[in-house]
Order: sequence, then C-alpha cells, then structure tokens
Amino acid sequence: LKSKLDYKYFITYIIHTINYFDFIATPPHELGRQAGELAQLTRELAQCCLAKEFEIFSRFGLTTGEGHVLLAVAEGTLSPSALAERMGVVRSRITPLVQNLVERGFLERMESQSDRRVRDLKLTREGERIATDAESFRLDFHRRLLRRFEESERTELLRTLSNLHERMMEVRRNLKLEM
Repeated sequence: LKSKLDYKYFITYIIHTINYFDFIATPPHELGRQAGELAQLTRELAQCCLAKEFEIFSRFGLTTGEGHVLLAVAEGTLSPSALAERMGVVRSRITPLVQNLVERGFLERMESQSDRRVRDLKLTREGERIATDAESFRLDFHRRLLRRFEESERTELLRTLSNLHERMMEVRRNLKLEM
C-alpha cells in the first residue's frame, strides 16, 4: 500500500468482499424479509422523530425547518451556503426559512469576516433562547426514553444505532458513486 489510491482500492476490495460473504451467508428470501422489516422500522422511527420535532418547534411558533435552521446556527455562525450544506439541502430551500427567521428577530445577518461579499447568519438573543429551550426539550425527551432501558441495554442500543448509522452512510455514499 504505497499511496492513498492503493489504500482506497484495498479498502474498497475489503468492503466488497465482506458484502459478498454477507450476501452468500444470508438466504435471499431471509434478506428480503429483513430488509422489509428494517425499512418499516426506520420509517416508523423517522415518523416518530418528525412528530417529536414538530411538537418541540411548534411550542415556539416555528416550523420544523425553521427549528432545524436555528439549531444549526446555534452551533456557530454560518454562511447560508454552509448552512444548506450542513442541513443537506440546496440553498434555495434555506433562503425563505432564513428570511422568515430574520424578520421574526431570531436570526441576524452580519458581514462575513472571511469574505465581505457574504452575509453570515448569527442567532439573536431571542434566537439563542429558543434554540437553548428547544435543545433542552429535545434532550429531556431522549433522557426519558433512555430511562426505559437498563444500563446494559442503553449501551447496546447506542452501539447498535451508531453501527447502523455508519453503515447507512456507507451505503448512501456507495449509491451516489454508482449513479
């Protein structure tokens, strides 16, 4: 492995080998059943999370999209392009949300220190208060959920979810490469 390129091909080879052995170790009908079960569970979890987020943000008179923008900007001043990238959407989806939050006094635009042509986004005091309260409410929800599990179950749950997330991101990246 003399270069990064060799390393990349080596890793790709290993991943494909593992995927091949996973494929031949699981009968196709069983894999199909498991895929359907995983799809159903992830869909139901996503719906539960969206309902929870709607409840959290609507307490502050925000849409879910506006709430996500506030929480993203709460992590640090961002340009609109960086915000769109962080949220995984095109900039045109961010523009009306930002405009609404600026008009309501939750966000402000300021001259970028790195590029005077860009107007960075920053939370106002009221925006900070709402973002802090929304994040506290969100964390309280998850604390209550985790209390329903034994310590060993929590550890295993978080390990498994982390593993699932890594593999979902890997499959997502591979699908983009194939397209």
